[in-house]
Amino acid sequence: MNTTAGEGHTPPKEIAKVMTKGEKLLWFDHPDALSFAQTKLKSLMMAVPFFVFSVIWFKVFLKPTMPEYMGVIGWIFAGFGMWQFMVPVWALIVAKLFMLYAITDSRLLAIQFYPKSKVKSVVLKDLVNILKLKGSGKSGTLIFEVPDMANKKATKEGQFVKAAVTFYGISNVDRIEDAVNQLRGVKPAPSGAPAAPKVK
Repeated sequence: MNTTAGEGHTPPKEIAKVMTKGEKLLWFDHPDALSFAQTKLKSLMMAVPFFVFSVIWFKVFLKPTMPEYMGVIGWIFAGFGMWQFMVPVWALIVAKLFMLYAITDSRLLAIQFYPKSKVKSVVLKDLVNILKLKGSGKSGTLIFEVPDMANKKATKEGQFVKAAVTFYGISNVDRIEDAVNQLRGVKPAPSGAPAAPKVK
């Protein structure tokens, strides 16, 4: 995937639309569509029983002597099963065509601009924890967490946190994690570890 960043580059209109005056874009990219679609696979587990029930309804329970409208029940279950089956397929399309992730000098942004506009953001100074899930090669997922007293999940430092923004399936995940840590003022990796590259 092609990434662009840095001073002098024009942000895509979908990102420029949500940036504030004076905010500078440092990096942007699309999510890996397959990685994002995999988060919706639980819908397939829901689709199977609805398909099975519709088949059983037509083959076992529905009798010729029953009113015609009784067949609608089977079609309702079949239709709901098909809808659940399409959820990860639609997620793959949305991620590939209509989502962008961005890092500015002050925020992390996850933007969906179709079928309806959704923007999730984290101010860098509010970020307390980053979870990294490694994928194949240099790719992976970053989950950015902020304080949340209503959440019972605590970090190692004892803070209560919640996931505010997630970058699914981004390339060069280590580089992006290090760059975000640099922006928030976290100390560099210990001696012997690769140096954190700048976001450019």
